[in-house]
Amino acid sequence: GFSFALRETLQFAGAHLLTSLLSFNIGVELGQLLVIALCVPALEFLFRFVVSERVGIILISVLVAHTSWHWMVERYDVLAQYNLTWAALGNALLVGIMPWLIFTILAGTIAWFAFGSSRGPRAPESAAAK
Repeated sequence: GFSFALRETLQFAGAHLLTSLLSFNIGVELGQLLVIALCVPALEFLFRFVVSERVGIILISVLVAHTSWHWMVERYDVLAQYNLTWAALGNALLVGIMPWLIFTILAGTIAWFAFGSSRGPRAPESAAAK
């Protein structure tokens, strides 16, 4: 969020790339902590004296959803400038996702046999339990 907005205004100076990146990231994290430190007391005040907590959360959620919708549309406009075909995307995604998909299926199968079979056969529910 913040780093995306600040990326255009800040420059990485010198030949010390790692130091520059760490400094930038630490600055971004400190900025986020500052925003949280300012927002929490303000929200506490608003929820206590101005508006109920439920209505306040709904309003803040609507504001966040509205802002994120606009960000998504802006990023789609940038993405739409590239000539991407499904064949190229499909092959790239298949190569990148297939090992993880195989791992997930194997891990799920192992977990199913390890934890599912330890329960034993299920007894039918009695009519009294209903």
